[in-house]
Amino acid sequence: MIASAPVKMTNPTMSLILRGVGEGRTEQMLQEGLIEIPHFSPEHIYAVTDNWNIDGINGELNGVADTPQQAIEYARKLVGDDPQTFCVFVTHIVKDPSNRGQGGGWRWGKWGEYIGSGTPEHEYLDDEDEFKEGVYVFGIYPLT
Repeated sequence: MIASAPVKMTNPTMSLILRGVGEGRTEQMLQEGLIEIPHFSPEHIYAVTDNWNIDGINGELNGVADTPQQAIEYARKLVGDDPQTFCVFVTHIVKDPSNRGQGGGWRWGKWGEYIGSGTPEHEYLDDEDEFKEGVYVFGIYPLT
């Protein structure tokens, strides 16, 4: 089942740091069970676990999508009727065309399988002809 995770700030200092990383962006619930965050560590703010060794789930619990909707649709198919409850967190990765050919930036290989409709052709997102709006890194986290 997919549902939204309740806020559970176990470390208020880390919460402030992570929210600062987002350059003014804050968490936003896009729909039930789908939350956009400006960082990659929801376990410091929400009641989720980062233990991704889940029995009965056959597939990757993290990856890259073109849109948040692709991520939650993937998650619904993946978890199916598993009795545990999960929440999907997405982080928008903005493409920086001014960095094209400069090296550095966000790389595809570190974030899991790409489930979108494009065709990545370069190591760095900034070097791609496609993906004008950037991409979304997602994680499917079990609730605690």
